[in-house]
Amino acid sequence: MSQFNRRDSLKSLAALGAAGSLGLLSPLARAQKPLTVGVIYVGPRDDYGYNQAHAQ
Repeated sequence: MSQFNRRDSLKSLAALGAAGSLGLLSPLARAQKPLTVGVIYVGPRDDYGYNQAHAQ
């Protein structure tokens, strides 16, 4: 059984605070225009498998 000491609790609190502060910055990082994503197929697009599932 492990002990939960003051150092571990302070590290957890610091990590929680850092994660919370990153959540506050997300509206500032919003894209100004729609994001365009490209896909490179390895093989034919209509192979009735992985490529076709992503092409639909």
